[in-house]
Amino acid sequence: MTTTHILHDVDEWSLSPVSEEQKGCIKSNLKIIQQRDKVQNEEARKSGFSKKQQRELIKQWEVNNGLSWPNGATPHHVIPLKNGGTNEWWNLIPVKHPHTGTIHGTGSALRSELPYSIKLGTITELK
Repeated sequence: MTTTHILHDVDEWSLSPVSEEQKGCIKSNLKIIQQRDKVQNEEARKSGFSKKQQRELIKQWEVNNGLSWPNGATPHHVIPLKNGGTNEWWNLIPVKHPHTGTIHGTGSALRSELPYSIKLGTITELK
């Protein structure tokens, strides 16, 4: 598996330029992807993706990227929570709402490169 295609899709779907710092964080965190179960996913969502936390993460994203978050944009996880993604500024990009079928849609690099249908708890190494 490769991160090059994933970073290309991140650039394509983000409503703002993705900084080299953010790409570096994404790339380093894509190396090991662990499939989470439904309970772990819900805990990750509850523990840090409330509206208040979203606002805080957007502020961090703005500071780290030196950009303003686009009006009306929805924060979207690059590495999904189910694949071991985290609620951190570098794992979010601004996308149009609704974004179903875009960055994780059929044919996208994230859909084809990330392990969407592997046994829970399986660890996959991306190259």
